[in-house]
Amino acid sequence: MRLVLALAILSSATFVRAQDIRGVWQPVEVLVVSGPEAGRHTDVQPGLLIVTERHYAYMHVQGFVARPPLGSNPSPETRCSTWEP
Repeated sequence: MRLVLALAILSSATFVRAQDIRGVWQPVEVLVVSGPEAGRHTDVQPGLLIVTERHYAYMHVQGFVARPPLGSNPSPETRCSTWEP
């Protein structure tokens, strides 16, 4: 029984094709066209754009300065402010 189960798992895994990653990019410059922070910024926060054949994912930290640490007992207002750009 154990041998049959192991063979079934191994044989089914061979049919699953991994998606090919087409590219991964990291932002190095941001152009803001209006507002108080308008202009070209090279002080961007970390982020990644990952592109596969059929999907993409973009994760980044908004803003141009690092978020302050929350501390040991943050208030609800302080917690909310860390999520806003």
